[in-house]
Amino acid sequence: MDDTLKIFDETTVILGQQFRSFTSVTCPAFDTYELPCEFDRRKSRKQKESDAGTSAPITRQRKTFNLQTYKYHSLGDYVSTIKRLGTCDSYSTQVVSIEPIFRAFGS
Repeated sequence: MDDTLKIFDETTVILGQQFRSFTSVTCPAFDTYELPCEFDRRKSRKQKESDAGTSAPITRQRKTFNLQTYKYHSLGDYVSTIKRLGTCDSYSTQVVSIEPIFRAFGS
């Protein structure tokens, strides 16, 4: 398991480097815009919110890759979390209420 975690840690570093390279080199080379279905939903919302005929034309919004999200920020924490808590199939983050247990035993 220690060997696997070492490989995981090293691979995570490489993955982070690749994401940063993708963000700085590949992304600027492409103009990306919201999907047609996203545009249609946003357009419908805007039309419902505004008065008829008084709104500016609605166009597709430009979209960029966002590396500044929690899922990318937390990548470096996986190995230390596994060392501390074990693999995620060995525990649950579900909130458990003890009230039904008391009712079952008549307390």
